[in-house]
Amino acid sequence: MRDRYFAVVNHFHPEVTDPFLLLREPAGSRRFERYDENRDWVPAGRQWSLGEPVGGEVLDRLLTSWTPRPSRIEHRYYAFLDDEGDPMRLAHLWNDANGVLAERTFVSDRWRVVGPCVFEGDRRVEIGAERARELEESVTHLNRTPADGRYRYWAVVDHVLQRVLRTWGGDDGTRCAEWSMGPGWHRVHVLGVAHHGSAWPITEERANELRRSFPAAATLFDCHQPS
Repeated sequence: MRDRYFAVVNHFHPEVTDPFLLLREPAGSRRFERYDENRDWVPAGRQWSLGEPVGGEVLDRLLTSWTPRPSRIEHRYYAFLDDEGDPMRLAHLWNDANGVLAERTFVSDRWRVVGPCVFEGDRRVEIGAERARELEESVTHLNRTPADGRYRYWAVVDHVLQRVLRTWGGDDGTRCAEWSMGPGWHRVHVLGVAHHGSAWPITEERANELRRSFPAAATLFDCHQPS
């Protein structure tokens, strides 16, 4: 048996040639070691994600030329823009010691934890923590309910019914959105969802019928800002 090596990558460090960390599984052992900033192998603790197996020239370069990162939490902030360049959602991503990312998002009046990072959306720009705080008011203002009280309603279908949406704003009434799987509505950032074939227009009456068909479990997704 031989030692096995793994390059742990994530959204912050997506390349195996410059990973978040390098792990080794010694032959015959179930314990992992990480290659630390002093180029020593130290116990890595429990690993939730092993990453990509590496060997050969890639492993040789990592062991000789790559600069290992200190084991620390990284924080990054992003603004997701609509077609007009306005921030519709903010995201805060951070990693644990194993490189696993989590995400919280701001779409209306507060930050909510998403859980394991999804990091969806193409029109995103990286910003600083201070800029994210400055944009909270702008995002809240842009995501207010429609002045005329009129919504468009959609059924989001992927083989089976996933959720109900209501949208408003913009030239076609799809700039802002909320989703529902029961009695409540929850803000969501859904650029393009109504244009990519997964959402079908329905009436308000039909939307209410579908919402009543879901278990009253929407509160399970109402996460709160971490302390």
